[in-house]
Amino acid sequence: MKKKIRYLIINGLLILVALICFFSVFGLNDGYSVSLNDEELIANGNCKIEEGKITLDNDQCTFLSTVLDNGKYNVNMFYKSKGNVSVNLFSSKYVDEKNVAGKSFAYSNLVDSVMYQEFEVSLDKRISDFDFYLSGSGVIEINDISISYIGKYYNDNFICILLLVVFLILLAVINVNGKFREMLYNKSNFYVFVLLISIFIIVSLPVLGGDSLHNPAFQDLEYHLNRIQGLTDAIRTENFPIRIHSSEFGYYGQAESVFYPELFIMIPAMLRLGCMSLMNSYRIFELIINAVTILVAYISFKKIFKSRKVGLVGTTLYTFSIYRLTALYVRSAVGEFCAMIFFPLLVWGIYEMFFGDEKKWWLSTVAMTGILQSHLISTELSAIVCVFFGIIHLPMLLKNKIRFISIIKAITFFILLNLWWLIPFLDFSNAGIGISDLRVGIQEPIVKEIWKLFAIFYPLDAGNQMPFSIGLLLFVGGCSYLILQFKTSFRNKSFNKQGLLLLGFVAVLLWGSTAYFPWNNSFSILKSIGSTLQFSWRMLSIATVLLTLICLIQINYFKNNKKSDFVIIVLFISSVLLASPIICRYQKVIPIVATKTYQANVDDDRYTLGGWYFPKNTEIYYLFYEPGTVKSKLELEITDFKRQGSYLHFEFKSDANNNIVELPVLFYPGYEVKVNEKQVPIRMSKNNLIEFDLNSYEGKVTLDYVGKLSYTICNWVSLISLILLIYSVAKENKL
Repeated sequence: MKKKIRYLIINGLLILVALICFFSVFGLNDGYSVSLNDEELIANGNCKIEEGKITLDNDQCTFLSTVLDNGKYNVNMFYKSKGNVSVNLFSSKYVDEKNVAGKSFAYSNLVDSVMYQEFEVSLDKRISDFDFYLSGSGVIEINDISISYIGKYYNDNFICILLLVVFLILLAVINVNGKFREMLYNKSNFYVFVLLISIFIIVSLPVLGGDSLHNPAFQDLEYHLNRIQGLTDAIRTENFPIRIHSSEFGYYGQAESVFYPELFIMIPAMLRLGCMSLMNSYRIFELIINAVTILVAYISFKKIFKSRKVGLVGTTLYTFSIYRLTALYVRSAVGEFCAMIFFPLLVWGIYEMFFGDEKKWWLSTVAMTGILQSHLISTELSAIVCVFFGIIHLPMLLKNKIRFISIIKAITFFILLNLWWLIPFLDFSNAGIGISDLRVGIQEPIVKEIWKLFAIFYPLDAGNQMPFSIGLLLFVGGCSYLILQFKTSFRNKSFNKQGLLLLGFVAVLLWGSTAYFPWNNSFSILKSIGSTLQFSWRMLSIATVLLTLICLIQINYFKNNKKSDFVIIVLFISSVLLASPIICRYQKVIPIVATKTYQANVDDDRYTLGGWYFPKNTEIYYLFYEPGTVKSKLELEITDFKRQGSYLHFEFKSDANNNIVELPVLFYPGYEVKVNEKQVPIRMSKNNLIEFDLNSYEGKVTLDYVGKLSYTICNWVSLISLILLIYSVAKENKL
């Protein structure tokens, strides 16, 4: 094949993939319209429901509650009624400028002969409890209710066009570069590009082939969609770095950013900020995750083994690994599948520090930073691997001071780079926020049947039915490594001891992922570690990358064999076939959770995770049903009550100058209250809200989240460390 033809094919494939991604998202209407038929109606309150009919006897009930953003809406109601029934479009949690909770947006008597009612509703802010209240005496049958936004609600199509144009411009700019063209002219690089693009398309089929998001019950998708929406709201109103999702949980706020790193979900949050639908923001995020995972895995494995061939095998095994696909498509474990991007990079970094070019110590720093900014539990698992590997090789490191210093550099820069996140995390934890009970130990579900670790077909469900398999290929790869110990030439290779060390560690990880490991026995240390891990099967994520490495050691040994290309093809096909239960059955088996009109209810009590991110002993359900109004011990007249994010403002008049005021905001370190422009001391109220003494008859109160001086110092330390890291890497590598 001629060079120019290969060059044109590669560019054509890249453009084709871009168009496939584009049309998988582009095309849905940019308006917002939802319809609720009678089969979906659930009434709450003092009424009876029989055969889809609601009966009232001089009482009231609500039959629908939904989330609506600010803006104007048409509400159309189709019904059949008999008697004297009225409907009120109402929010009980809306707080007006006078600090009064509850507002009616529209009201009407439902006339028997009309059977249709239209309302126009204008909302000046997001409403999480837009309710339909029925009252009176009679019988009513609701046939359909439609809610339509007046005007353009989404920017999905525009953003898709913009992203496509940006991609094509970047592709054109890259093509101008002579080195890039020469790289594509190379025959070996051509096949690498084709295979990598093929891997991306196949592994992304669940995203490319549908217009909805799927997730089993009790899995994590809705929670992470809420995180994205909460972060989007915070970006609009908060200063960077964001600590509090102030718009969540009825504006009481959650310290989500402090306890769950959000660096990478900034991607869908920024798309959402541009008014892209939550569903498509997440789908584009999934595509980016797959693309970056493939690139990082290929570059990392290729650099370790100095072989494109081995790099391709590693990319195939890792990208199609069952645990990664389960985290991505079944569990929607955003933190874990983001962290798994950096596992191959961490392996490469450890290899360079211990056996390769110690000047590349920064690879481990970048990898661990990426893991920490993705998922705290994955960071814990990665740290355990690093510590284990360091202890085993400690005698060698003590003899080689240069390598030992490179490890110290990697650890130091890792801590400094992430100090902006670590110090608030430790400070909030020390204040009793987000603390988990270390006596709980490992939780259910736990792997009780060993065969599940090596299963070929797996139910795509929740709980004890979800996939726990590491994949048959990786299991066979581990077994074949043991068999190769009978081959003297393999056993005598210098790398063999490292492979056996990794295999032994994997065996411990697999044991630890099952119910047969003594997590919850009398050993308090194991129980504490188990509590932080939450689920023992999380250890399969680390086992996956280590088993991939063990497989690659064998591939590298046989790479010059005449049949090695055939083995690679077989491994590629086998990987796809074994991953097909997840890739192909994803949209058929897993129920739909979100469509384009999905609105994340950031006030929902289901997403507080048992109060993990709240001050200790907060009565969550009391707050959930309590409107967010300012409360005072003595009478207080409030006007001009406004809040925007964590900023709250109101003017007051009082007959007493010794009042106690409670603000509708959870007490987190870093809030500041001013009365008439003077800062006043604050404390926790009975239910962990912000409380202070008001010793003025009239004036103005403001609340804002300003953080602490220590946080600001850490922000600057991390920024300076980033600059120093870039300089150090450039200097050591003579860039």
